[in-house]
Amino acid sequence: MSGVRLNHRQIEALKDAHLSRYYGGMRELPSADHQTTEWQGFHPKCQDRHSNSTMNVLFTDGLISRIGTEPQRFAQLTEQGLMQLDLEGFRE
Repeated sequence: MSGVRLNHRQIEALKDAHLSRYYGGMRELPSADHQTTEWQGFHPKCQDRHSNSTMNVLFTDGLISRIGTEPQRFAQLTEQGLMQLDLEGFRE
């Protein structure tokens, strides 16, 4: 289980990963300045883009899994991520 207390941005990204779990997960996209990448969920309600650093924390803590190579990666919520959302009090 994650040993790190998640901040608001990380929890919001985890929620989007949860919403998108049956829609293909989350995808990596170029940022507006094309200098970095951002992540967005495939679910139609996912409007926010999440920073690469936010997603890296979630990946390092085992809350999401990533596949592919930069800049065309995809992310999925893991079982640990689902448990972390439960600990954070998230309800569908």
